[in-house]
Amino acid sequence: MLALTFQIHHDRVALDARRIAQIVPWVPLSRPEGSPAWLAGLLIYEQTAVPVIDLHRLVGAAPCPPRLSSRIILIPWTPAGSSARWLGLLAANVSELRELPSAASSQSHTTDTDHVDLGPVVVDRGEMLRMLDVDRLVTTELQAQLCGVCAL
Repeated sequence: MLALTFQIHHDRVALDARRIAQIVPWVPLSRPEGSPAWLAGLLIYEQTAVPVIDLHRLVGAAPCPPRLSSRIILIPWTPAGSSARWLGLLAANVSELRELPSAASSQSHTTDTDHVDLGPVVVDRGEMLRMLDVDRLVTTELQAQLCGVCAL
């Protein structure tokens, strides 16, 4: 499977390229008042307000580092009981597309954080990667918070 690799805190992470609509530079974002710390803000994309999750803050780390390699990964997203829209994922060291072994060679869903499941571990080129499962990442609770703050 072709996957995009990036960094979330100390973890190298991969996301199935088929889930990605667009990768955009990290631009200034508008942050709604009272929003959770993990919400980096709102991005205007195709005349639509898109919530952008700071994946570093979501796992309990410091904010995503402001580097040239930090990017917003846009994915299609359909919140429960809502129409299809976009969701932005802010990550660091967005670096390469690479072919990864099949999911059959992945290991369990373990993580070093108490509240966020980054996905199963895949070993490729001697490196451990987490295969980000966006459906598991964006829990019902997180969706409710997004919808409440962003009026989705």
